[in-house]
Amino acid sequence: MYNRLLVPYDGSRPADHAMKHAFNIAKIGLLQAKTTREINLLYVVQEIHVPPSFDYGMKLYPYSLQELTKTTPEYLKEVYQDLKNKGMEMLKSKNSEYLKESGDTAIKTHVLLGDPANKIIEFANSENIDLIIIGNVGLRGISRIRALGSVSRRVSEMASCPVLLVH
Repeated sequence: MYNRLLVPYDGSRPADHAMKHAFNIAKIGLLQAKTTREINLLYVVQEIHVPPSFDYGMKLYPYSLQELTKTTPEYLKEVYQDLKNKGMEMLKSKNSEYLKESGDTAIKTHVLLGDPANKIIEFANSENIDLIIIGNVGLRGISRIRALGSVSRRVSEMASCPVLLVH
């Protein structure tokens, strides 16, 4: 039985489908085993890779204007914080959609910074997740080539727990 579910959520339609499936799995588990289930919603802020030419002491723009006083790391820190806040707002909004129906299912929200596939796998391992339910675009034919580096594919190949791909 799957007690601890992980849904990597990015606001996309496949992620919405994954959330619905997670909720249905949790409901079935509650009916069968009558124990509390936990759904973890995880949003990962993709790191921005700064070119090596951007020195840590360098100002954000090559030209010097009085208004531009932040260094690249200072600016990136603000951008990451803003993205984390927006991600948390999105997860809380999704959480509130399911709150009325949740019953004994606990829904927890988490925001991390880094490579999405790696962070999803790290989170699943550290939190003893039983099942990852992740949305997938489901490309076919030649268009599948562009998805070779997709997050869902990497998670399904590298995860130590079962992974359910939802189209």
